[in-house]
Amino acid sequence: MIELGSIIRYGYLGELMYLRLKTNRGRKYLLMMESVHDPETGKCVKRMVKSYGRYENLPEEVRRAFEDERARKQLTAELERDCLNARLTMAAESAVKAADVAKVDDDGLECDDTPRLNGAFELNYGHLALKPIWENELGLKYKISYLQQAYTEIEAWSLNDLLFYLASVKILRPQSYLQASNNRSDFIYCPWSRINQDNFYRALDFVYEFKDELLSHAVRTHMEHKKKAIRLAFFDCTNTWFETPYDDVTWRAIRFARTTREYMTNQGASHEQVNAYMETEEYQLALSEALELGKNSDIRMRGLSKEGRYAQPLVSIALAIDEDGFPIDCRIFAGNISEIHQVEPVIQSLQDKYGIKDFYFVADRGINGTEVLSKVQERNLGFVVSQKVSQQNPKDRAQMLDISGYRNYLPGDDGAFVISTEDGTVKENELRFKICDYVKTARIKGEVDPTSGKIKSRTIKVPCKIIYTFSPERKARDLAQLEEQKKKAMKAVLNHELIGAAVSGWRALVRTERTDATAGTKRNSSTGKDEKEAFRATGLKDELIRKKEEIAGYSAVIFDHPKGEHAQILSDTGVLDTYHKLVGIEESFRIMKSSFSIRPLYVRLHERIEAHCYLCVFALMMLRILQDRLLNLGYRMSTKRICEALADARVVPSAKTRDDVFFINIRSRSRLYDPCNTGKGQIQYGLNDLVPKEDVFNGFVQNNLFMRGDTQIVMDAAGMGEVPLHVGLKQLKRLLKIGTCPDSKVLAYEHAELIKIAGI
Repeated sequence: MIELGSIIRYGYLGELMYLRLKTNRGRKYLLMMESVHDPETGKCVKRMVKSYGRYENLPEEVRRAFEDERARKQLTAELERDCLNARLTMAAESAVKAADVAKVDDDGLECDDTPRLNGAFELNYGHLALKPIWENELGLKYKISYLQQAYTEIEAWSLNDLLFYLASVKILRPQSYLQASNNRSDFIYCPWSRINQDNFYRALDFVYEFKDELLSHAVRTHMEHKKKAIRLAFFDCTNTWFETPYDDVTWRAIRFARTTREYMTNQGASHEQVNAYMETEEYQLALSEALELGKNSDIRMRGLSKEGRYAQPLVSIALAIDEDGFPIDCRIFAGNISEIHQVEPVIQSLQDKYGIKDFYFVADRGINGTEVLSKVQERNLGFVVSQKVSQQNPKDRAQMLDISGYRNYLPGDDGAFVISTEDGTVKENELRFKICDYVKTARIKGEVDPTSGKIKSRTIKVPCKIIYTFSPERKARDLAQLEEQKKKAMKAVLNHELIGAAVSGWRALVRTERTDATAGTKRNSSTGKDEKEAFRATGLKDELIRKKEEIAGYSAVIFDHPKGEHAQILSDTGVLDTYHKLVGIEESFRIMKSSFSIRPLYVRLHERIEAHCYLCVFALMMLRILQDRLLNLGYRMSTKRICEALADARVVPSAKTRDDVFFINIRSRSRLYDPCNTGKGQIQYGLNDLVPKEDVFNGFVQNNLFMRGDTQIVMDAAGMGEVPLHVGLKQLKRLLKIGTCPDSKVLAYEHAELIKIAGI
């Protein structure tokens, strides 16, 4: 008897099994049938368990055994026993799915060509936590829909849906716009899945055209929800780079040369004639005129990079946020525009958008130029900016070091600064501050005198207040840094090293023959080779070191109040608190660079560069609102942690049958070995000690059994329900607040079809 156990991989034991021949289209097939009792109808139902393929292709021993009545019983018993040894449940499901006509290979054995998916795919639902913020808190859905209907001819698809996706994907999965187009269907509820890739860039053009309207509408809607007004504008700017070695001027020169060469070639000029013409002054003049005409559109330019990206062109982003870290304005400048020249356009933009006249302009030390502050005062605005204490004149330094007039302060319960002593006593070695009158002065270049041809200079004075602060922690840090610099400087003196003309860092503490000769005069850093020996270290600048030790722990902020009649004047401690909040805008740039991947930029056109930056600002708005909601619920989460939680909100779709879809809620990591699970001090046990896995697992279960996890906490803050491990389609729609959405739109078309294939 032939061994058929190797042929049969699965089976099913029914109440009665028997072999039979079935004819289909003139061909005979050997089938294993079963007869089972149907409890619903009370009748006996026959169904196929296994098909062994075409009868004439089966081995001769099998055909001879089937034709002999006695041998047929033995054959049936043997096949039935093989079914017993297989998985019973899988046999029944496979029998139902098997086709009536089985396909066989060249050896006469059955080929299993049932359609299947080689692996599951994940779908993200974290963007649904941002959807109500985009639509209600910012009101962008209705504004974009109105602008689309009134000013565009787009009817086949929704700009709002696509722009929401492009802003949300920067939080969930930062990527280029090409990648975003390729992955646009990997979400639960994605009405943008059928939009063509070209329309992604068309949406960017729309954002550029209506950027100011969209931004101001979002800010106004948010302010109405918060019932607050703008009284503080924190300003800073950064730059980001492009993955190209050419700036816009170079690109336009390349295109001009290409166009010229193509035109002359079409006119019959030879290659040598074209090259000769492009060496003439006529061509150079035409090129200069073309570059001059298009200079207003140049935005990708080389400048002072904050990340050391001097080989790539840059674009500068100026951002203004309120005291809660919420963006209120954004302006994009060419990469070669300095920070000082970005202040006035941003202030003008704020006043044009919101009509505010009385607010404080808050910035760091890099934007406290006297000319800038003078223009801020001309607008009757207030300002709070940092001021260096190392370059003060002797009178101001003596005023700062004088202990009289200081008051102690400390952070209150809500984080704001409060005065700690009211009796007038001052504790010298604790946090203290003092406010004095101050005049910031500078000489700036003016217009050229037409008679003499010389540039006139004028003096600008900005009367304001200065607030000195002293911190013992800052003093310890400053002295520690100074000590490290002294060690390096002393080493250079002992080795008689060449210092060079640089005077920054520890080199500023080193005295040389050159520094002794030019003390008190204006230095000229350019020297010849014969003067190199004059830069050898001879000693330390004891007076400079003494001054640095004196001012260790001190810092200063200059400020002025707005002059409007409706201005809300800050208190003394309010000014301190305001400047310390400037760290919020640094955090905003850090979010845009790390979490949103605003750099490098993969778009080329001026309009799309600005649109990309504005979409990052809209994403930051949604993130700030969600962070504020979490704080109101008692959860203090960083923006990075929120982004990770939303990216981890994923389900895997599956199908029981062709039309019965369910989802499995998954996480990317269990974080089993977090410190909260491994126990305190575990790392101190010894290098050769192993972490007991049972203790770690028990700690994990204890800490996570009744905890919802970061993803669910964020979804709670967004008003979403808790998604269980296994969930059906209708229940998932209800939990994610998309119950009104048709089932056909929950999954993208391609994913819905794949699930149908898997459910056959």
